[in-house]
Amino acid sequence: MNLSRRSFLSSSGHLVFTSLAATSISFSALLTGCQADFYRIRFRNWSREIDVSNVLASKPHDADSLLQVINGALEENLKIRPFGQMHNWSPIAINNFATSADEFLLVDMSLFDQLAMLQESPNYGVVKVGVGVLAEDLYRFLDKQKTAQGSITGYAFSNTPAPGDITVGGMMAIGGHGTGVDYQGSLESASFNGCISNMILSLTAVVWDANTRKYTLREFKRDDRETAAFLVHIGRAFIVDYTLQVVPNYSLRCLSFTDISWRKLFAPNAGDSEFTVTNLLNKYGRIETIWFPYTETPWLKVWQNIPEKPQPSLATSGPYNYPFSDSIPEIASDLIALLLNAFPEKIKGFSKFQLHVIKLGLGGNLTKDSLSRAMVSEGIDMESYHLHNTPTSEQSAADIWGPAYHTLLYVRKQTLRVTANGYAVIVPRSRVQEVLNRFSNKYISLLEEYNSRGLYPILGPVEYRFTGLDGVKDLHVSDAKPPALSPVVPEKYEIPENLTGGESDDIAIWLDLLTIPGASGQNEFYRDMEAWLYDNYPAAQNRVEWSKGWAYSEQGAWQDRERLRRTIPASFANGDMSFDEVKAILNKYDPERNFSTDLVGVLFS
Repeated sequence: MNLSRRSFLSSSGHLVFTSLAATSISFSALLTGCQADFYRIRFRNWSREIDVSNVLASKPHDADSLLQVINGALEENLKIRPFGQMHNWSPIAINNFATSADEFLLVDMSLFDQLAMLQESPNYGVVKVGVGVLAEDLYRFLDKQKTAQGSITGYAFSNTPAPGDITVGGMMAIGGHGTGVDYQGSLESASFNGCISNMILSLTAVVWDANTRKYTLREFKRDDRETAAFLVHIGRAFIVDYTLQVVPNYSLRCLSFTDISWRKLFAPNAGDSEFTVTNLLNKYGRIETIWFPYTETPWLKVWQNIPEKPQPSLATSGPYNYPFSDSIPEIASDLIALLLNAFPEKIKGFSKFQLHVIKLGLGGNLTKDSLSRAMVSEGIDMESYHLHNTPTSEQSAADIWGPAYHTLLYVRKQTLRVTANGYAVIVPRSRVQEVLNRFSNKYISLLEEYNSRGLYPILGPVEYRFTGLDGVKDLHVSDAKPPALSPVVPEKYEIPENLTGGESDDIAIWLDLLTIPGASGQNEFYRDMEAWLYDNYPAAQNRVEWSKGWAYSEQGAWQDRERLRRTIPASFANGDMSFDEVKAILNKYDPERNFSTDLVGVLFS
């Protein structure tokens, strides 16, 4: 079938698809009562590694038109994929092998943007949100709410991803996460330190109705066992809205450090220094490290839950408080990628450049002159990097304080475009240092080995974050089960009697290696690091981060069929719901697998 030369009439309300020659020019559906626009788009993901032109897309205005669009596309044997901001790495929406006119209809869910508080109490709130709402807009909405008595000023989440310009639908589908574990003296619920999808109380999904032989809407509540399969669905379901539990608003102080060696932070034993990651986690709960290759000192962020602004801290006025790291236009990302891929020997100087930008930016002393002096001190000529448009910053950001989401959001469209792999290694708190030390040393030794062969596979930082596991103790719903396919779903879901704050003292260590697409030896390096992880930690401890790269072969991510068909499903074998049970439930509500892609199809085969 060629939709660019053919139109058809659907029996689902006489929905007409007509020809469309130009990309991104919308036209009206020729149907009385159907509020939907049709057009063609270029689908490009965050790193631009997925780039498909001339894809047929629709933007329904309401639930009725959404069902008409989906049922109409069904009659033409089109796979149906929702899309939002395209801020993802893994091809769970669409891949480069799609032939846009023949295989897919992308459904733009941006008009499903309702926001409503359903319950406001001093201890928790309940909000209903459409999947097209941006995460940042949800956080801002919650921040402005008040209870009837005025005793609570706003609501929030305990754990949120760093990007704000992602949709709620996309964030929930992959089990989005931030950083945060239980800590000494904490009054926060340890149940909510896992992925944000664990906060779902109910959802509305598009499901197949065998009686009418059409898709319809159905609500799934958290106390229904089947709901656990939809909470993190990695693109195998089509969700319309969520009802979420939220916590009372709180403020965070974020302190940044760039003078602590990675050898201290990732030392083999927790007691080696007060600055080991374990000690910092025990004291503060929320930390993150961003470690550029060939540098000694990572950018360490430490968040403290403090209700009143400390005197030295700078009060925030909104999110994205590091303009020196998130003000890189897309064209600049392209130029940097071209430069480093053409001259990989420059990566060492570029890494030092990035670290100096952060050091000077955090100190409020980032100017072209100060940066030039710092680079000269490293023996590096800035002219050879063509980095003349580096942003300046004269406001200190090393110690900031404000509403939680202000300090937790720091990634946006202007951040350097990179690709990444991602894993969550789940271990007892007592083993965190061991894992970090072993992984860091393996990373360095393997990088040196590749460099000795003239290959520079990693052109970006190593990022470490830390979360708890998904708990249900403090959810205000009975018989809730954790998200079945969450990377941080507990392996055995029981509540030990000796734990009062949450369900487990286990910690997920999120390991991400970032690089610029096209780096020399990139796929082989990722494959080798992944093999090391699986050789050292069993599948049940080593979960993949759905939004990023995994299952590597020399051809790239998501290519190792053994990992896709066996290893990854096996990592959920000991959870409350097995991978096979999840697959059966999602297939039940979409038996023809119309909500699927090549990657998802292999996983659920």
